[in-house]
Amino acid sequence: MIMTFLINGLISAASLLLLSLGMSIIFGIMGVVNLAHGEIIILGAYVAYTLMETCHLSFWVGIPLSFIVTAILGGIIERLFIKKLYGKIAETLLVTYAISSILQQIMKFAFGAQSIHVSQPVKGVLMLGETMIPYYYIVLFFISILVFVLTQLIFNKTRIGMQIRAVSQNRTMSECLGVNVKLIDTLAFSYGAGLTGLAGCLIAPINSMNPFMGSNYMVDNFMAVVLGGVDTLYGTVLGAFLMGEGNSVFGGLTDAVFAEMIVVLAVVIIIRFRPKGLIVKERR
Repeated sequence: MIMTFLINGLISAASLLLLSLGMSIIFGIMGVVNLAHGEIIILGAYVAYTLMETCHLSFWVGIPLSFIVTAILGGIIERLFIKKLYGKIAETLLVTYAISSILQQIMKFAFGAQSIHVSQPVKGVLMLGETMIPYYYIVLFFISILVFVLTQLIFNKTRIGMQIRAVSQNRTMSECLGVNVKLIDTLAFSYGAGLTGLAGCLIAPINSMNPFMGSNYMVDNFMAVVLGGVDTLYGTVLGAFLMGEGNSVFGGLTDAVFAEMIVVLAVVIIIRFRPKGLIVKERR
């Protein structure tokens, strides 16, 4: 039984990691509180739904397209609204809340208010003793690891990635050294939004979606990023793992509501004593 809870926890952690990576970049690295994060997740799911149900294309086509569509949307949002608001938390909250409301209404108008569900592209289950693991969950787990590794490589091994890190640490000095700060801001925000939409596409086959579900994802994603440490992607991995395993194990031993209460309380206590999260990246 415990093994089942642990395996389910790993799957939940992988899903939460996918959903939180975009926020880790936009909030953790760029310092922008994006209240439209949840709606971008839902938009990515609707891209997959449209391609499969309307265009009759493969689900796998939807993965890169969901990234492209939401990355373009992220770039537009950054250029039109966020560009002048860096360092202005209150104004950013108001603007991104307005954007989230607008996206909700657009998706409601386009797809209706009813929930949609995307069929799993990989059928069948793997039996590990008494534990049944759908093959798609295994695919999702490895995709989440792949996305995280690729993101780490981009941020640590490419010129653009290193410029993004430099701008996040010292915008003024980066600009003095010739970095196009405005372009880097747009690219970073677009990439974070693209990852968020990609996650929505990948989560769509295991969760029903409707235009008003974005806030359901927002809270858990925010807690995962803050718990692990906002300055590092490794912190998001740790936060997602702890929350995924905590909800699964405590949910299996008690019930889902009580498990969520325990996890939230634990996060609050940890943040009380480690306000910068469990993993703190030293800034230069």
